[in-house]
Amino acid sequence: MADVFPEARFISIVRDGRASRLFAVACQLVGGIRSVVVRRDPAAVADKGGDPWEACARTWVEEVRVIEAGLAGLDPARVLRVTYEAMVREPAHRARRHGPVWGSCAVPCLDRVSPSPSVPNRNEGWRRNLDAELVAEIEGIQVAELRRYGYL
Repeated sequence: MADVFPEARFISIVRDGRASRLFAVACQLVGGIRSVVVRRDPAAVADKGGDPWEACARTWVEEVRVIEAGLAGLDPARVLRVTYEAMVREPAHRARRHGPVWGSCAVPCLDRVSPSPSVPNRNEGWRRNLDAELVAEIEGIQVAELRRYGYL
């Protein structure tokens, strides 16, 4: 995309891999949901006797690696890196902070964004919904990337 759109800027939003894997339940319940980047379908893994949680954890690792590899060759000024958690915590602040750097067309209507819009925070749901053994399994698979993004 960077070659086709030489003036384009890219926003990389990463979310804690433990939180983003809650979709594994949905994958088990609704077949056919799969990773756009690595094309792994956790429901299909489960159908073959595999562990869909492991598939989801590995998918997150592979996705962030593929995305980082794609962004690696770009001028850092063209890439805005934020975490999902920061956007949920302070959406208007983040938009206003980066809007001027990226130009008004990158984040339209900043003047109409509420200083504290209501964005539901579901970032810690994994702590309540996953048992400690499963969290340990997921973290074991994702440890390097969780550390790289500051989640561990």
